[in-house]
Amino acid sequence: MTADEVIGAQVAAPAARPWAGWTLVLLASVVLSTSPVVARGVMRSGMDPALLLMLRFWLATALLGALLALRAPALLRIDRYGLEKCMKAGLLAGLDTLAFFYALQRLDASLAVMLSSFYPLLVLLWLRLRGERFTLLDAIRLAMGIVGVFFLTGLGQTAEWIGMALIGFSMLTYSLFIVVLPTLQPAIDTTTSAFYVISSQTVYFTLFWLVQGAHWQPPTTAGWLAVVWLAVFGVVLHRLLLFAGIARIGSAETALLAPVDILLTIIWSILFLGERVLALQWLGGSLILLSAMLALLRLSHTSLRVRRKRAPMI
Repeated sequence: MTADEVIGAQVAAPAARPWAGWTLVLLASVVLSTSPVVARGVMRSGMDPALLLMLRFWLATALLGALLALRAPALLRIDRYGLEKCMKAGLLAGLDTLAFFYALQRLDASLAVMLSSFYPLLVLLWLRLRGERFTLLDAIRLAMGIVGVFFLTGLGQTAEWIGMALIGFSMLTYSLFIVVLPTLQPAIDTTTSAFYVISSQTVYFTLFWLVQGAHWQPPTTAGWLAVVWLAVFGVVLHRLLLFAGIARIGSAETALLAPVDILLTIIWSILFLGERVLALQWLGGSLILLSAMLALLRLSHTSLRVRRKRAPMI
């Protein structure tokens, strides 16, 4: 979970065929929910997160670029100002994704995605600093989320604190991205901005890999399969489904489906990674999700519009 999917034009949902939109968004949720599980599985077997991210985004950029070149080459045009804005947005998205991937080295995928759903509450705090009114209900939502984190991490006794800190950094950068998005978003086509945000992330991940020493560890067959899966399904197919769905039902309704990704990720984690979610953790995760959904409803009535649902920036 990546932030580039937040980039997009404000699309009003047409009244016709709403069920087609819901179906497309649900399919996007199913596709994306596999990404944390695949990433966690391949990194647990020893693949370096920096290498995995770099290869995944190079492949995704190449596929999206080829698709645009074949279907709509005009969408590849962008001016210098627009490119600079996409690069700034891509930097925040890249930091978010990088922190989340390294957190997956230390935390179960189910725990990581439940914790990441805390982000709408952080958006409320950023908005308070920006001057938005902070209500008593907002304070209650925030308190619910904090209690949920407390339960989810084993009442503060069994938490992996480095992994928790990485998830916290991921949420901070993503929530900041949401708040500053109106000033970063260039007035260009949705697909164009999405492509250049992804491309900028590719550059940043490559630089990070080089700074680390450019250690090349030939991926195993499972590693290459993970790279292909994360690029094709986690980026390309997911974005095509999501953009098409949002065009039919609108962004606010799409945001309300955020828990679907998280629930499916937990199910896949239990089935394929053998992870366990204790009763107290279910309670904590439910409190975070409930508070996050209430926060999303609150955000839909502010000057800031959450244009995309939160998915793990992966």
